[in-house]
Amino acid sequence: HRLPPVVHALLSALLLVGIGLVLNVIVQRHVGARLDLTEGRDNTLSPGTLKTIERLPDRARVRAFFSKEIPPEAVPRLEPAMNVLDQIERVSHGRVSVDYLDPAKAEVALEAKKLGILPTEVQVMRRNRSERMALYFGLELRCADRPAKVIPFLDYRNPEYELARALKAVSDEKAPTIGFLTREPAEPPKMPGFD
Repeated sequence: HRLPPVVHALLSALLLVGIGLVLNVIVQRHVGARLDLTEGRDNTLSPGTLKTIERLPDRARVRAFFSKEIPPEAVPRLEPAMNVLDQIERVSHGRVSVDYLDPAKAEVALEAKKLGILPTEVQVMRRNRSERMALYFGLELRCADRPAKVIPFLDYRNPEYELARALKAVSDEKAPTIGFLTREPAEPPKMPGFD
């Protein structure tokens, strides 16, 4: 018994979509590649960020003190920063790990406070009235035994730059400062017309 042409076309389309989905899952799991179709390549890390990740001398740990309950009006601003963190963790192949901590828990809020990460008050609309809400969006970055870098509130306008800069700061060795002490100051330079 032969299928009508409409059913045959529908089954073919479903088969192609299924094959595409399976290929997408395989590529994302094993290759880690993503296709960025945004106009400004918003979902692609810059070569400088990738180079900073490659040059990490050891595994870096990022502790993100982010409020779990984000007001809907803040999501479009804060979500890109979280996407950048996820991209950095994904492309680092284990060199950068990100732990999300919710400061709604008292012990996490206390730890954030010790690091200098404090909540920012934001105005939100709830049931036709304005309310104040405390919002955490800070980070602590560590790499090996180097001093930690704390970002009290991640700049949502350019989070990739701020994160790359912080990763570079925790990965750089501080060059020692060397000074020389002399007994007498050097003679001032001779100027024409002055003794």
